[in-house]
Amino acid sequence: MAGERLSGLDVAFLKLDDPAAPMNIGALMIFEPTHPVGVEQLVRLLGERMGSFPQFRQRLRSLAVPPAAAEWVEDAQFQVEAHIRVCCLPPPGTRDQLTEYAANAMASQLNPARPLWEVHVITGLSDGHFALLLKTHHAVTDGQGGVRLFSAVYDESAALIGGTTATSAAPSSRIHGAWRSVSRPDQWLSAIPSLVAGPSLLAGQLIETGRQTTRELGIAASVLRKARFSAVSSLVGTPSRTPPRRQMTIVQLDPAAVRRVRQQHRVMTHEVVLAVLAGALRDWLGSGDRGLGGARPRALIPVALRIDAAEPGRGNNLSGYLCELPVSEPDPVRRLRAVHVAMERNKANGPYRGAGAFPLLANSLPAAVHHLVGPLAGRGANLLFDVVVSNIPKSNATLRMAGAPMREFYGMVPLAHGHGLSVAVTSSRHFIGIALYSDPSIQPDVTGLSRALPLALTALAPPAPVPAPRVALPAESSTADPTPGPSVPAGRRTVTAQPVT
Repeated sequence: MAGERLSGLDVAFLKLDDPAAPMNIGALMIFEPTHPVGVEQLVRLLGERMGSFPQFRQRLRSLAVPPAAAEWVEDAQFQVEAHIRVCCLPPPGTRDQLTEYAANAMASQLNPARPLWEVHVITGLSDGHFALLLKTHHAVTDGQGGVRLFSAVYDESAALIGGTTATSAAPSSRIHGAWRSVSRPDQWLSAIPSLVAGPSLLAGQLIETGRQTTRELGIAASVLRKARFSAVSSLVGTPSRTPPRRQMTIVQLDPAAVRRVRQQHRVMTHEVVLAVLAGALRDWLGSGDRGLGGARPRALIPVALRIDAAEPGRGNNLSGYLCELPVSEPDPVRRLRAVHVAMERNKANGPYRGAGAFPLLANSLPAAVHHLVGPLAGRGANLLFDVVVSNIPKSNATLRMAGAPMREFYGMVPLAHGHGLSVAVTSSRHFIGIALYSDPSIQPDVTGLSRALPLALTALAPPAPVPAPRVALPAESSTADPTPGPSVPAGRRTVTAQPVT
């Protein structure tokens, strides 16, 4: 039985997978139970929910034609229990222990002979919370699709996932179907409209193919122009040998402070975060022996091209923007303005133009080409960018697992070969979480960067002024003021205290 074919970009991520640089994406979710929740209950719920989701039951199958291609098929040997791990952190159960476990789990490759996902149930946290680590291969889905794919674990999953919508047949399939009906006299009349429309549909396809080829040539030319063959920033280096070492560091930003910056400077949330990251990198890289070295780190910002919010999470549908981070600019407001101008320029060009749109090139290449050049392409990522900064939208609603509300959500983005840092930003109205995923053999002290992030936000958005307290004055006695005047009921006369300067 034929399965769902992997796209060119899916195959590219599959071929980029390496023992020293696994192409895994993930999410670390932290829940606060309001009542006792047992491990057995969590495992049972995960088994029921993940096992009933079709995409979690499919594995890869190689194809002979076309060469090196692959498709998703139902795994006849599927056992949901084989994909669920349970860990109880040893005392004291700190956040550092939690992130260390998550980083180590993400650093191992998934078994390509089975469905490419795992879920880890993590207990033993000192505050009584529990965590879920969901891990899947980048060939399965992109970040935005992964959010919907991982929503299967929530109590509200039935409402969040929704149903799939039927898609109309491609023009070529309609034409072929019409020609096949010629052998059926009873279908001749019904086939006439499709046959008549066939030439115009083919002409439309040829025009679209020409436009796509022109677009791809433009992207390729932009990639060549933007490639840097000289020294790059200190965010890249020589990675450790297998097995890879990974570190995860999490930090939260104040959503209210980010909103103040947005409103004051009329910018987007992701632009504020990029400016904050630039300021933190300036403080972090500017200290110690590394220094800035005059380099401007270049960030790749993935752009999701999914249109339907209810679209299933399978597959990658990505483009990207490149943005130079203004780490050499000492003024935080000017850094924000520089980021805003760069991102407005990217948006004006659109996600189908520029060097950042190189993922679109992967979709047009045959699987056999990815099979041959994939490993080499992975090692050339630092010629184009130094760090991936992924923005992952989080629902403003409170999501639950076994009745326990989720309090924190952190995405995890894989590291390209030679990259020392990736950044995943998760944002909602009440939560902005940043996960720094790093290779300590290249970046040994990412903790310093995590400490610099809130300080960079404070420099951009000073704390909001504390409202002045309202002080109630006691009622005046009848002898206090002999001048007649309107009576004031006791306890109703108030004045506002002014701040002392």
